[in-house]
Amino acid sequence: MAAGKGRHRARRAFGGIRYLLAALTLFVGLFITAGLGAFVMPLPASATIAPTLVYDRTGQLIGTLSPQSRMPVSYRQLPKSLQNAIVATEDKTFWTNIGVNPTSILRAALVDITHGTIVEGGSTLTQELAKNLFLTEERTFSRKFAEVFLALRLTATFPKRDILTMYFNTVYFGEGAWGIGEASRTYFGIAPQQLSLAQSALLAGLVAAPSAYDPYHYPSLAHSRRAWVLHRMESMGFITKAEEQSAASAPLNLAGSANSAPIAPYAFEATLQELQAKDPSLAQDLPLGGYKIYTTLDLHDQLSADQAVANAMPPVSSTWQGAPEPEGALVSLDPRSGGVRALVGGRDAQTAPFDRAVDAYRQVGSTFKPFLYTTLLETKHYTAASIMSDSPVSFVGVDGQRYYPRNAGGEVAGPIPVRRALAISDNVIAIKWADMVGPQAIIRTAEAFGIPGPLPNNLTITLGSASISPIELAQAYQAFADGGVWHDAHIVNRVVGPSGRVVYRAKVTSHRATTPQVAYVMTKLMEAVFNPGGTGYGLSQNLNFPVAGKTGTTNNLIDGWFAGYSSRLVTVVWVGNDDPNHSNPGQGAATAGPVWSDYMALAENGNPPPDFRRPRGVVSVPMATLDGMLPNPTEPSYYEWFLRGTQPTAVSPIQYTGPWTLWPKNPGTWYYAYHGPQGHNPLWVKLMGFPKGQGGGGG
Repeated sequence: MAAGKGRHRARRAFGGIRYLLAALTLFVGLFITAGLGAFVMPLPASATIAPTLVYDRTGQLIGTLSPQSRMPVSYRQLPKSLQNAIVATEDKTFWTNIGVNPTSILRAALVDITHGTIVEGGSTLTQELAKNLFLTEERTFSRKFAEVFLALRLTATFPKRDILTMYFNTVYFGEGAWGIGEASRTYFGIAPQQLSLAQSALLAGLVAAPSAYDPYHYPSLAHSRRAWVLHRMESMGFITKAEEQSAASAPLNLAGSANSAPIAPYAFEATLQELQAKDPSLAQDLPLGGYKIYTTLDLHDQLSADQAVANAMPPVSSTWQGAPEPEGALVSLDPRSGGVRALVGGRDAQTAPFDRAVDAYRQVGSTFKPFLYTTLLETKHYTAASIMSDSPVSFVGVDGQRYYPRNAGGEVAGPIPVRRALAISDNVIAIKWADMVGPQAIIRTAEAFGIPGPLPNNLTITLGSASISPIELAQAYQAFADGGVWHDAHIVNRVVGPSGRVVYRAKVTSHRATTPQVAYVMTKLMEAVFNPGGTGYGLSQNLNFPVAGKTGTTNNLIDGWFAGYSSRLVTVVWVGNDDPNHSNPGQGAATAGPVWSDYMALAENGNPPPDFRRPRGVVSVPMATLDGMLPNPTEPSYYEWFLRGTQPTAVSPIQYTGPWTLWPKNPGTWYYAYHGPQGHNPLWVKLMGFPKGQGGGGG
């Protein structure tokens, strides 16, 4: 009886062994088949599909638009300490294996077959890459076989350096950081090539269990895990004992907070929005990966914009729905094409993701006045030297109530030319000129400059009662900088699909908004905004190139604006509060102006743009300061720009008898002035371009 039971047990054991041998034979056969197939079968279509990459206009990689945020790096950006740390931790035979480790696979197979499911992985670094690129996280034999096949195929296709680079660009390090580029920024605020031995060991230790060893949440466990990695590196001869001990005792020195914000988040979102609007089908496919988006952004300009917004915004005075206030936005365009060079939609995309550069519509204040004066010049009945007085006046508003326009601070300048009226942003004179040309004519001009309607069909339009987004205002101003030609603002240039074929190319529309001559004269007028007495005085002192622009402030200091440009960049800055009940701490020159000035200096000072090009048909002639006529020998004068044929021909009859004086008696703070005949206010000499202490033509 006992012998029978023994034979039965022996038969069962032998049956189990036969089953195991059969399974192993099948596994080895499949392994051999996979190995042979790896050299003849192509990789799946997605083999080289990385996250969808975003490039700036010079080809510099600025980020990704994939759901998993990644910042791909090249092999040259991977320090040796980082390579050794990941090899010591994840796959010590990486440099010598064939993409898989047969010994590890056989050992894992015995365990897995015994349990009837995948228990041990036995995966190499290359197998992990294959899984990350092509497969799901399911734990089945079929998926494991596919992983082996693809790992062998990857090894047959790519050098080890490329495989290691792809691995670093696809592996998850925790805190939302996919790839070593994002991980090094998230944890240490530096680029991968700057990682130290201690930092490399910490990141390598995260791969196995990012959440468990997260240094932001479990610093002691992160310390222990890093020490384990360093010990592995020392045991494999990658580092010395002294290096191990030194790195193990180093502080973590984390970047400061978890979930670090990606670079240029508002610009990235604007890129997606544009593609969604222009090509919804393509936008839907972008998250699948493998696309290359070539934008008009300039990485240097974008970083300059980020720095200017971070450093020159007014101090935070309150919060609104968890976000700091006042908020701000900056958008910078290439006037020759309409391409967006930089875009910032707020202080912090994490706390306030709403993009104020693209989606916020606010009253623009006096930044609208250049469109009034463009209308005035286009009539050819009025010029930059035409004089208007800002004596008190009233009009009946659209509500039937009488409206009394006034200047900021209540100042009265008296009879002054268009040049000074624009420079000091005189509201009363603007309303009077608007009444002469009519709101409809101003609306037509604004629409020609790409400002969408409906616009207020009344005199308040000239004071900026229209609500416009920063990018639309920048789009309008770029026509001044490009000789009167308006271009459609855009951020995407082209998109290349996974196959290498261009699947999207921007179709930029352009049209003439005004003549080159009017655009140039308006530019010369807006240059005076930066002169003494102008509302932007002082904002160009740190710039080493010519600029033109205009300040803007709305009622009760709700919105502050500065719109200005060089011959190469058009930039608009808005500062205000999302909470409509809060005001800015000052006017546009004091709130938005410093951000604009800092950005233009950072973006342009290193390679100063040329002066604005004067077109044919524009002339410069000396002008009498008192009446907009040609000066007689007794009068002070300044030079003004005119469309040829509109310059004055009559000589002023006023005989100058007053002396030159200082106003006030501190030329370092103010400027020279003179008191003319009875009834005339002081004229700001330096504003008009006079040489100090002289009454004769300036340049």
